[in-house]
Amino acid sequence: GYKVDVMDVLEPLPSSDNMKKYGAIVTFFYGPVHPNPKGYVSWLKDQLIAGRKVVIFGNFGAHTADQNTWLSNEDLNDFFNPFGLSFKGTRKVEKDELTVASHDPKIFSSLPKLMPEYLTNFESIDKENRIFLEITPKNEPKSRSCLVVKTPYGGMAQLGYIYTFDSDENMRIEWNLNR
Repeated sequence: GYKVDVMDVLEPLPSSDNMKKYGAIVTFFYGPVHPNPKGYVSWLKDQLIAGRKVVIFGNFGAHTADQNTWLSNEDLNDFFNPFGLSFKGTRKVEKDELTVASHDPKIFSSLPKLMPEYLTNFESIDKENRIFLEITPKNEPKSRSCLVVKTPYGGMAQLGYIYTFDSDENMRIEWNLNR
């Protein structure tokens, strides 16, 4: 089995020597803010290079330090390209603009509800990636975004596709992922 150590990534990140005992890193962010996003991207890339798996639940968590200045796609792809994905950007979308391009029914027991406010676009660039959920703007069917994907280096399930609340009144969590 695995032992879990919980760390606050807003504190100084562990050194390479301190990370040697770990086989994987699991993150869960609700938002894009990190006090040192470039440093975090570089540190996470170093973990991949050292052979650790990285599993991202929710938001990547390091797009900006202040919500005014955002990392470039190139900066973010310093991590995402070796991870097997290419970050193509985020943009605001209308409610009915998106559609599910493909989904794995073994992972999603029903067609996932789309979270339409923003489209975060990740392109699969590794032929060994296994895509479980891919969405696309209806007017750009060739522009597909992988939102739940397993790569040879870990995996990612974007916020909004991991769980939903069954109603505004009840607030009971319904898990979207079966495995």
